[in-house]
Amino acid sequence: MDKKYYLEIDLAKGFAIVLAVFGHAAPDAVKDFWIVGQNSISASMHHLVYSFHMALFFACSGFLLYPKLGKAGGVNVEALKRFKRLMIPYFFLSFLYLAGKIFGGGLADHQLTDNPIVGILGGCSPCYGAWFLWCLFVMSMVVLCLKKVNLWVLFGLGGLISYIPLNIGNSFIGLRNVQVYIMWVVFGCMIHKYYARISKRINIWLGLIAAIILVFLHLSNNLFETHNHIVSHSIGIIKTISGIIASYTLCYMIAVKTINSFVNKALKICGDYCMDIYILSMFVLVPLRILYVNIGVMNYIPYYLWLIIATVLGVILPICVSKYYVRRTKLLKILLLGG
Repeated sequence: MDKKYYLEIDLAKGFAIVLAVFGHAAPDAVKDFWIVGQNSISASMHHLVYSFHMALFFACSGFLLYPKLGKAGGVNVEALKRFKRLMIPYFFLSFLYLAGKIFGGGLADHQLTDNPIVGILGGCSPCYGAWFLWCLFVMSMVVLCLKKVNLWVLFGLGGLISYIPLNIGNSFIGLRNVQVYIMWVVFGCMIHKYYARISKRINIWLGLIAAIILVFLHLSNNLFETHNHIVSHSIGIIKTISGIIASYTLCYMIAVKTINSFVNKALKICGDYCMDIYILSMFVLVPLRILYVNIGVMNYIPYYLWLIIATVLGVILPICVSKYYVRRTKLLKILLLGG
């Protein structure tokens, strides 16, 4: 395709980052908090979001990676670009959080591993959300190195690998995440490759059917509950694919049908500041969580109201801080956003 810019992908990134902030904002989703209970609406929504939103991120990344597979210059040039973009923020955040947890670990919801330096190198960052950066870098390098392999074959191998139980220590949990998510990076590459044909078949019914399948499998979780790893993982893959298709169809319709709408413009901004929100929202949500849970604000603000406030602030404040400060400060731009 001659098209170089895809508004729908920006909107999908924006939609995914809003879901991510919502997921990170829910304190009952964190071990030992459970303010409103494991069977609450909030917990159910959290599980629904987490069934596909990270895979949606990786699929968008794969979509944007695909054009680079055929570029001249080899893997080394692209590897250096991606190292600056992803790994500099990863190491900066990891060591920043390492220092914070050493001196104030009592309030941390994710404690340090026995060997945090090894953990950082293995994708287990003290900055829990930074795992995405490490995994995306590793998966991008794998796909770039195997770019001559047929995408269908690569997707099939990624899917098969995701079924293999991998028992490794916490310090190398990043490898487990790569194992689970690499198929979705390849999935995004495949969407780009066949996008000329795919885009002609996108319609509201496709998204609606995908959404119904996702919600049905989510609400019927007890019916499909099984100790068979292959069956449960297969159901999880179906949910993930359904979530990606439903989300993408929604964003495609918004991009095509509502060009000047508030939702279109808002998701576009979120997509443009996707990396900024992902990085900086941690510095908003963690203090808010400490205030709510540890300081006792939960005694004055109803949980669901707090969840809305935290999600909104977790999106808006990072955009403002990045636009007016981080992106205008060269050092911070390099350390937090990879330049």
